[in-house]
Amino acid sequence: MKLVADNVGVDSGTIFISDIDFYKKQGEREASNEECSPDLIQTFDIEKGVYNIKWKMPNTWNGDVEGTGIVNITSGKLVVADPCYLISEERWSPLLDETDYFKKPMDGIVILDKHGGDGGFIVEIELIKQEDKK
Repeated sequence: MKLVADNVGVDSGTIFISDIDFYKKQGEREASNEECSPDLIQTFDIEKGVYNIKWKMPNTWNGDVEGTGIVNITSGKLVVADPCYLISEERWSPLLDETDYFKKPMDGIVILDKHGGDGGFIVEIELIKQEDKK
């Protein structure tokens, strides 16, 4: 499955590819919050499961960048967004401390931080669902 998240807004220098449930666990911002505009958050409906991901971001501050990872979709909603738009202000600093500013991997979340800064970016995503082990 291929997806394109167009013009993903970035203010914290990072983009997460994750399930929406990750943000619910972090105390997501209220939907009425101006900074949590739907224009800044790309959401895709996909089948629940664990996916291998290949991602690419063309024309970033650092040129074309790409990477791989694994995302665990538990709700059926894949989100591509700067986490600062969705995580509550109360949880933001503790999360940065816990993850050493997102240098420590988090299970089931893909962190994009090779693009070199803030702005609006295209994220091309290829998802391959892992087979259920029986």
